[in-house]
Amino acid sequence: MRIAVIFLCTLYFACTLSRADKFGDIITCIQGMGLNLEKVLSLMNDETAEGKQQYGCLLACILQKKNAMVGNTFKISVIEDYIAKLFDNDDEKETVLQHINHCIPQTENDDECVAARQFIECSREHLDHMDLRKVLEKVVTIA
Repeated sequence: MRIAVIFLCTLYFACTLSRADKFGDIITCIQGMGLNLEKVLSLMNDETAEGKQQYGCLLACILQKKNAMVGNTFKISVIEDYIAKLFDNDDEKETVLQHINHCIPQTENDDECVAARQFIECSREHLDHMDLRKVLEKVVTIA
């Protein structure tokens, strides 16, 4: 389960990576929220209402910086482009896209932070079966 959380965080954080400034958007969001790396890592497992809200807001900020989310709405085309870069195997790609498309409608919420958090929770539940170590290796290589 822990590897699934790490995978999903990496998945969303990886979509912020660019050749010129790999962590610029992540750092901007972390600093903008007054967080440090230790706090971010603790938020990943924080089950308190405040922790869930902060974690959701961090995810929403990063996704918005990369145009994968506008307000509380996910831009599936941007997410699909990222998945296309991450997966070579068409069957894996299709499985992930099916789960992502299943999760997006379930995340409709007026609060962008809640929507982002619900999206990651739904994705984690549906993608927990994958060989996440291989996926993490791919994320690192495309960064």
